[in-house]
Amino acid sequence: MERIDQIRAEIEDARQAAWAAPGQEAAEPDWERVSRLEAELRELEDTPEKVKAERDLLRTQLQQAGWKLSAAERDVERLSGRVTWLESIIANQIGRPVDGLSPTKLAFRLEEVREQRQRLADGISKASTLADLQHMKNVARNMGLIDRRNQYERLAACLGQG
Repeated sequence: MERIDQIRAEIEDARQAAWAAPGQEAAEPDWERVSRLEAELRELEDTPEKVKAERDLLRTQLQQAGWKLSAAERDVERLSGRVTWLESIIANQIGRPVDGLSPTKLAFRLEEVREQRQRLADGISKASTLADLQHMKNVARNMGLIDRRNQYERLAACLGQG
């Protein structure tokens, strides 16, 4: 506020000096000084309006940033849930937890599981005797594809075939 009062006093002094000048050429620098000081005064007087406009702009930008942040947090939560779900599927497929395994080791282990299952499928399709099928059943159990030892026998007993 003091600066505004000081500029107003300087403007008044420059005007009086311009009016008191003997000729128009002598008054020219004083009128230029008046114009410059009036422009500076307008900038200072507009400051509360500028501050309000800047505050509103910053408030809008902050609100938009908050919306972006909350959307990003929702995406992170969703992706985190999906990662957990995929880790559980992979852990179930490879038969061990995925914690601490590098992507290369995971890929190698998944390929190994795929090859084992392909060999099991080939063995089942080539089995010609009941003993061969029983062997393939034991292989499947060892791979963790059959959880309980008597799973098929219990199912047959429930159906009345056992």
